[in-house]
Amino acid sequence: MIQWNKEFSEGTYVHLESNEKFLKGLKKYNYINIWIENLGEAEKEFYFAIKDNQTKDYWGQFTYKTKLASGLNKIWINLDRYVGERGSHRYKRKINKSKIREVFVVFNPEQSTTKEKIKLKQASFAQIEFPRLPKGARFFIFGEDLESHSARLVTSKTNYTKKLGYGFEQIKLWQNRDAKIAPKILSQSIGVHEASFSMDLPPGNYFFELIWDELGYWETPFWKNRRLYINSKPELIETRSSWSDYLEDHFYFERHLKEEPFEQLTSKLKPIIFKKKHKGGKISLRFEGDASAVSLNTLFVYPESISEKVKTFKQEMKRFNQTEFDQNYRFVEEKQNQPTSINVSDSLSQGDCGLSIGEKLIGESDRPTRIWICLKGLRGQKVKITGLDPQVRFRKSVSSYQALDLGHESYTYRPSFFKEGMISKVEENFQILEVEIPSKIEGEIKFEVLAGKSKKLVSTNIYRIPYIKNPLNLGLFGPLPIGPTYFEGQKKAFWINELKDKVISELKKTEISFVVDQFQPDFKYLPGNESFVLMQDKLYQKGFGDQNRYIYNSKFWKELFQGHYRNSAQTENEYVENLNLELKKFRATPLIYLYSDEATGYRNAIEYDYIEGRKLKNQFPNIEIGGFANPYDYKKAKKLYESWNYIYFSDLPSKNFIAEINQKYMEWGLYNLCAEIDANLMNCYGRVLYSLYRNGLRSMIEWHLNSSQNFPYFDLDGREADIAFLLTDKRGELHPTLRYRELQSGLLIFKKLLYLEQESSKGKLSARDSKWLGQAENQVKMPLKPGLKQINSQQLSKFYRELHSLISRTLKSR
Repeated sequence: MIQWNKEFSEGTYVHLESNEKFLKGLKKYNYINIWIENLGEAEKEFYFAIKDNQTKDYWGQFTYKTKLASGLNKIWINLDRYVGERGSHRYKRKINKSKIREVFVVFNPEQSTTKEKIKLKQASFAQIEFPRLPKGARFFIFGEDLESHSARLVTSKTNYTKKLGYGFEQIKLWQNRDAKIAPKILSQSIGVHEASFSMDLPPGNYFFELIWDELGYWETPFWKNRRLYINSKPELIETRSSWSDYLEDHFYFERHLKEEPFEQLTSKLKPIIFKKKHKGGKISLRFEGDASAVSLNTLFVYPESISEKVKTFKQEMKRFNQTEFDQNYRFVEEKQNQPTSINVSDSLSQGDCGLSIGEKLIGESDRPTRIWICLKGLRGQKVKITGLDPQVRFRKSVSSYQALDLGHESYTYRPSFFKEGMISKVEENFQILEVEIPSKIEGEIKFEVLAGKSKKLVSTNIYRIPYIKNPLNLGLFGPLPIGPTYFEGQKKAFWINELKDKVISELKKTEISFVVDQFQPDFKYLPGNESFVLMQDKLYQKGFGDQNRYIYNSKFWKELFQGHYRNSAQTENEYVENLNLELKKFRATPLIYLYSDEATGYRNAIEYDYIEGRKLKNQFPNIEIGGFANPYDYKKAKKLYESWNYIYFSDLPSKNFIAEINQKYMEWGLYNLCAEIDANLMNCYGRVLYSLYRNGLRSMIEWHLNSSQNFPYFDLDGREADIAFLLTDKRGELHPTLRYRELQSGLLIFKKLLYLEQESSKGKLSARDSKWLGQAENQVKMPLKPGLKQINSQQLSKFYRELHSLISRTLKSR
């Protein structure tokens, strides 16, 4: 045990390499347990880092990054993982423990957001190994990487030999896959279309425990049929033939939201168990799969005679896997014994209610007004609301395990999304009830909230500002709240189109202007197969009309441009000529291909993207091209950037920069302004958006609508499902997330500021109020993103109170 008990402030780098006992532990053991006390209330971003003689940049150092909750945090760190961040390994190497140069910790680096401190308390080390197999048992792990001494690694090139005693006798490989989850044993798989795996066993009765599932990586496995044969005899045939079968599997985790994440994972990757009597010698397992193959994960084989020893091994194995899981995903518990409270607000911000409702509630004249009732410390209490109009609509929050950081190294259990219905009994320590009040209701409302012995009386007046059109071109990355899949089944197209219609209708209410990658016309060859047509996407047209259409990562459009849809009756030139004629039909509404993604960053592809862009424009003159850019590399990538008409920046360095780009581009904007898990969307899309709009911003794209690049509702696989705006389920129902409601809360603030601007232009604001509005234009600091991280919550609360007071005065004077 190493004791420090050292307090330090944010941005302070505390070096540890001079402690010989600590350095010796780093070299000897594979895990470290660090105790850190967060002495304040706010969450803090904490880094533990190691540099060796090969470290040349951030990605070449070992970095453990996590969020510290208030109070004591016990952190386990695997010292044998690759350098870089968890899940982001540019260099496939481990830290050289004999050549360590620096070891340091820091929290909130390069920020000035808090005066609160943390205390580095103590550290201990441990060596955690794979449990020893009982004699006679065999444990096979299918994959590319293994450090266990008692399990046997089987790669796609492990061929059966009499000497080895196991391996593939025949294999038709689809792919090797690492789902990038913990534990590593469950993360790897070998996908095979066909394979025969053999092993030599003495005579006896044997149990076989096979996991032939995986979590996928960027998509859900899309198999329809898979078969297992033992010595050529059928053992198991599984089918997933219909679209409803696929959805049942795809939304597996929705049915297990309350289970702890490790239990969720292991229940999804549960082995199939079968028993076989074997005469001795070679036994063969034959696997047959379809397009997405059979995913071989692990195979555990043991004689029936050692079943009792196997029970002990399984318990140790579960502890081993649970330990690795806990060291990769640190659970942050909510505060226990928190005081009971009922807060009622007209906004959501960072997963909680905003300011309590006062005497005035200001909404829009043409749409419902929402209020949120946040219930804390009232789990198990019955809820009753009296006094509300029977026309109001209720939705209750549903909690799930969610990551606290983009590295997905810490997580908590908290409200995630809303489902239709009233709360009859509080289900969690923190639950939110959403109340939607129809637009025709205004004036005084009074109601009482009862939860157990706690109660809250609300008395307010609803005022409504006139409708103001959102002047911004505001879009979301898409295309839908379900990821694309190669799986085909009955009613798939109908289900997808119904979902698309619901999504477009919902986003239209929020005045979202477009969804990237959602515009997809039907492709059809005409009789004779000598030419094709692109038919209008009627659903998209119905929702978004003639506004710009944007392409980024659409499989359909990429394959269309690359000629994958060409049949044998057309030459390449005829296909391109045909496609250009069809694209010309959409010329009145620009089709914008944002083909270049951060060319100056990790891709280092400035010249490549410049050439690709020229090819695209030469081949398809009826589309517009653009991309995503780093403004700080503008000079470096000037040739590339200025070959585009449409450009989206990751940040804005200064107002001078805005003035310069206003002269150069047909359209410029920002992307992923508030894509972080802990981003304050109410601030981003309210106060900040108004200031940016007044300074020249006209377009924005935010991340993201596609919440299921992998299995939805399981949020520890690094796929960013935690920052989705809408979720869906196997029934195709839409569930707004808290993040979506926070976006809407921000846009309402934006609209309120536009309303005041409109009144000011008519001379209806006092000099004092006009001055306040003018100051609101200049509240955003640049560079923009660092400024967003320096939000003062007290100043924000003051801003919102002053805004509502000003609007109330303005409405009264009308």
